[in-house]
Amino acid sequence: MQEWRIPDSDAKDCEKKLRNALCQPSPKTGKPYNKVLIVIEGIYSMEGTIVNLPAFISIKKKYRSYLFLDEAHSGVVEYWGCNAKDVDIMMGTLTKSFAAAGGYIGGTK
Repeated sequence: MQEWRIPDSDAKDCEKKLRNALCQPSPKTGKPYNKVLIVIEGIYSMEGTIVNLPAFISIKKKYRSYLFLDEAHSGVVEYWGCNAKDVDIMMGTLTKSFAAAGGYIGGTK
């Protein structure tokens, strides 16, 4: 597994790093990466920055990768008018809205 960090969910930086990574073989196997997971937060709660979800969905589709969205502080899918099916894995918390312990992870399978 290889990890790259992108500052404040910068979609352009994400695409650049993803493109570079796909051109390089995995140091472990020597083969190209075939499964890429993009992990982003909907809203950065300390700054209030909202992720540009349509840009990340476009990148996900272009590079046939998976998109994991942390929706703990937000509702960015609805905010941007995106289709929830374009997000492969969505997670959130129940502690804020339901005053309960736990959370959820949702996906298509």
